[in-house]
Amino acid sequence: MKQSIVFSANSSWYLYNFRRKTISAFLNLGYKVFCIAKRDDYTVKLSQLGAEFIDLNYSSHSKNPFSLLSQVLYMRRLLKQCKPIFLFNFTIKNNILGPIAALNLNIKVINNISGLGTVFIRKSFVTSFVKLLYRFSNKYVKTIFCQNKDDFNFLLANHLANKDQLELIPGSGVDLEKFHPRFRGQKQKDFIFIYLGRLIIDKGVIELLEAFKRLLPEFPNTRLLIYGDYDSSNPRSIDPKIIQLNKSNNYVSFFDHTDEPKEILARVDCLVLPSYREGMPRSVLEASSMGIPCITSNVPGCRDAVIDGKTGLLCEPNNVNDLYIKMKQMRSMPRDSLTIMSNHARKHIEDNFSEHKAIKPYIDFLN
Repeated sequence: MKQSIVFSANSSWYLYNFRRKTISAFLNLGYKVFCIAKRDDYTVKLSQLGAEFIDLNYSSHSKNPFSLLSQVLYMRRLLKQCKPIFLFNFTIKNNILGPIAALNLNIKVINNISGLGTVFIRKSFVTSFVKLLYRFSNKYVKTIFCQNKDDFNFLLANHLANKDQLELIPGSGVDLEKFHPRFRGQKQKDFIFIYLGRLIIDKGVIELLEAFKRLLPEFPNTRLLIYGDYDSSNPRSIDPKIIQLNKSNNYVSFFDHTDEPKEILARVDCLVLPSYREGMPRSVLEASSMGIPCITSNVPGCRDAVIDGKTGLLCEPNNVNDLYIKMKQMRSMPRDSLTIMSNHARKHIEDNFSEHKAIKPYIDFLN
């Protein structure tokens, strides 16, 4: 009889986009893999990998204590049903509730901090409440994977985890063959910046649009491509009026989220992610792997993905003027200098963020 492993997250989208190679690795080793997540458009893709899907039909936003207890009991029933030897949790609520649900079920629990999330950007009662929950649930976790040094140190400094629980891993990794500089196309006439991510305030989209507006009069042969979905249910989504206003600009183009960024990245010159905080930004890693210099914020996660002045540029978060200066610096850079930066970006990913390096800690955990 096959031994079982559970991957738990708040959405099928997350597990498929960020963990499918790890899931496939366990399936290839002969394990039965259950994916416990909310049903969405990516559920069928998880099943196509060979995993068994179980719907996690609770709200990922509710913080009501009685609701949380009900959710713990529900997840506990699912774990009894799956009987896994390992439980890998991802995303905040699953990291908190999963270990409690697994109590006394002889399951080794591994949490993955893919970013502490926007709740830690703005200090509030909710921040204190989440810290309290983390402190309690982490007592029952075997190992906690962190994707950047800031989150690692934050958990230690706030007594949310013990040092012997923590391990630093290189995000979810990059497919070095898929995202390779050889797939980049011919140089376009215009210099093209690109943003790939959710259209929310905390990603710095508003600052990006304003900085680009300042840049354009100086460099008219410049374009900005924005790929990302608008989520009306997210209170941090940018005002749709801002999107409509910028759509009237012939130099800014909006597109829906894409699952295949390689073809899009192949024709751009620079990726920009002025986020307020990240775990380990996948878009920056994939762009860098293709030899595309990146501009991103000097914040947790982002500064781990870019070496300032060597593989890209770091800007101050929530600072339109500094972002404009860095975009102007990149736009003005001689072609030879961009080529050198491109080569350094690729080497940085090869040395530190390959898929193999990202999956290895999960496989090692079996031993």
